[in-house]
Amino acid sequence: MSNAAAILANTRAALERLTPATGRPLLLYALYTISVFGLFLLATFPYELAIRQGLRQALGPSITSDVAGAQLGWNLTTTIRDLQLLPTGATGPKLLSVQALRVRPSILGLVRGSVFPITTAANLYGGTLEGTLDPRPESFDIDARVTGLDLSRYGGLAHFSGGTLRGRLNLAVALIGDRTAPTTLNGQVSLTGVGIGLEGLDVRGVVVPDLHFGQLQVGGTVTDGRVDITQLSGDGSEIDLAGSGHLLLRDPLNTSLLNLQVTLTPTTATPQGLRMAIKLIPGEEGPDDGRILQISGPLGAPQLR
Repeated sequence: MSNAAAILANTRAALERLTPATGRPLLLYALYTISVFGLFLLATFPYELAIRQGLRQALGPSITSDVAGAQLGWNLTTTIRDLQLLPTGATGPKLLSVQALRVRPSILGLVRGSVFPITTAANLYGGTLEGTLDPRPESFDIDARVTGLDLSRYGGLAHFSGGTLRGRLNLAVALIGDRTAPTTLNGQVSLTGVGIGLEGLDVRGVVVPDLHFGQLQVGGTVTDGRVDITQLSGDGSEIDLAGSGHLLLRDPLNTSLLNLQVTLTPTTATPQGLRMAIKLIPGEEGPDDGRILQISGPLGAPQLR
C-alpha cells in the first residue's frame, strides 16, 4: 500500500508541475477521453477478421482455414472457437479441428515490444494441449504437452490414407535453440500411445495389415541438432516392435537424415499370412522368426534396407 500511495503522490506532483491549476481539469478530461476511447477500441476491434487474415498469411494458399469466432479476455487471452483447417479445394474431414484455442501474450514481452513468448491452451479430439512458444529464430523455445488425444476422432487421415486409427496419445516436446540453425537445437521429445489400433490402412496403394498395440512408446533427446531415439517399443497383439537410432536435423525438415534400426517380432497371435509377410520384408533375419530392418536416408524419402 505504501508503494501505491507513493506512486500516486508522485503522479499527482508531476501533473501539478507540468500543468497549471487552470489547465488540470482539461488534462484530466483528455486522459479520461483517451481511456474511454481505448476501452471502446478493445471492445469493438474485429479480432475475428484479424485472426482470419493472419491465418491466411501464415498457412499459405495450400491450406484453407476457418474460425467460428474470437474473443479477447480481460487478461489479454484471445480465445478462438472452432478452428478448422482443410487442404484448399478438398472436401470431407478436416485436416485439423480445434474446439477452442486460447493464446495469451507475455506481459513482460509486451513491455519489451513483443508478444512472445506466448502461452497456449487448446481442446482438441477429446484431449488437451498446453504449452509456451517463442517462434523467433534467435530465441526459439517450445515447451508443449498434448494429453489424452483420442485418435478415433481424427478424420484427417483420409487425406493421406484409407483406414482408421484408434487409441489415446500423449506427446511432450521441449526444444530450445535457433530454429533456422538445426545444429543449435537441444531438448527432449516423447510420445506414448495406449490402446493403439491401425485398421484398414492403405499407404500409397500398399495395404497394411491391422495392427494393435497395448502400449506404444517413442522417446529421445536432442543434442546439437541430433535426435537420439533411445526408446522405440510397441507391445502388440499381432507383432512386437523395438528399435533405436538417430535423426540429424536439417532445414528444411524433410531433408533431415534418418538412421533407424527396427526389429519386428511375431507373437503367438500373429496370423500366418502376416508371419509370411514379415519374412518378405527387406532386412536381416531376427530372433523368434522376427526381422531386423534398417531404415535410413532423408526423412522425406527414407529407404528400407
